[in-house]
Amino acid sequence: MSSCVCGCGCDGPQYPGRTLVFVNTIAALRKLGALLQTLRLPVHQLHANMQQRQRLKHLDRFRQNERAILVVRAPAWGVLWLQAD
Repeated sequence: MSSCVCGCGCDGPQYPGRTLVFVNTIAALRKLGALLQTLRLPVHQLHANMQQRQRLKHLDRFRQNERAILVVRAPAWGVLWLQAD
């Protein structure tokens, strides 16, 4: 690996700001979420099988962290009404 974007303190390029990642299946969401957690990145997940309260809780945590990653099962995004900051 020639460069690192994991935010681990190495000399690789860094990309500041929040990141949204859309996936097609909940299985892909869980695998990617687990991988990102292994890399010690601030990752949160949203999918339709979660209760609305859980979705909002994860969304709030995502908003509180300037470097957070939100992995979303594409149809789950439609079940949230979001207000732009």
